[in-house]
Amino acid sequence: LHDGLAGEILLIQRSIPDQLPQVQANLLRANQDLRNFSHQLDAKRKSRSPLPDILSDYINHNGLLDQLQISVDFFPKPFDVLDGELKSNLFRIWQELLTNTLKHSGATHCSLQLAFINKKIEINYEDNGVGVNAGEEQQGLGLSHIRERVGLLKGKVYQMEKESGFSIKMEIPVKKSSVVYS
Repeated sequence: LHDGLAGEILLIQRSIPDQLPQVQANLLRANQDLRNFSHQLDAKRKSRSPLPDILSDYINHNGLLDQLQISVDFFPKPFDVLDGELKSNLFRIWQELLTNTLKHSGATHCSLQLAFINKKIEINYEDNGVGVNAGEEQQGLGLSHIRERVGLLKGKVYQMEKESGFSIKMEIPVKKSSVVYS
């Protein structure tokens, strides 16, 4: 942190009188370094917290219930994922889905269901917003990032057709020893 961010701040301080564009570039770089560092710290904290708590904390600490009715269900009962990388990816997938819902859908409700069945985690997500056509190529990066993450986990993504709203299902294979019931 000291070498990266502190060095960037020193560069900014020294360049203020000279060149405004350089100051902007240095500030942008410092901001990116800080974001990267905070994501690393956040990932370590999340890997030690139970998945249901991580999801609940995210909803509650970001004021999301003021914007959207959100339901989260675990089946057959609450479970946690022991693999920190898998847990982080599951959270990032859910975060991307929720971000897309808030930014693009106009939804008033969304639902996330997580199930651990037959050595795989099934994720079902839907909202009551404007939806997207499963067959059409999407312009945004959100669904691409989700597909990429699920693919890295050797999983599958199924975008479901719905009369209204958005619905997606993901299946991610896991070792039974990677999941414990709460």
